[in-house]
Amino acid sequence: MITSVIIILLFLGVLVLVIRMYTFKGMVYTPEEVADIIEKFLDGSGGEWDWDDFTSITIKDAYLDGIRCKCAHCETNIHLKDQTSTVAMRVQQLCETL
Repeated sequence: MITSVIIILLFLGVLVLVIRMYTFKGMVYTPEEVADIIEKFLDGSGGEWDWDDFTSITIKDAYLDGIRCKCAHCETNIHLKDQTSTVAMRVQQLCETL
């Protein structure tokens, strides 16, 4: 009896994860949250993985996702030793054009 309940709960948990995986449309951020993430990256106060999460995960709002894509593009063709300062410079230039 208990084994059956555990198996059913595990199955339902896996089912929820699979449904979530195929229906995920992106993170929900406000423009203020996106600006805050970018500002924290530029001033170095963001968390270790905040920038990677921001540039790697789609944002539901198409306009904000476009900004995310442009920020992610700032990382291309940069040597590892110069990465943070060069990306920050490119993101700063991008923000000035928005």
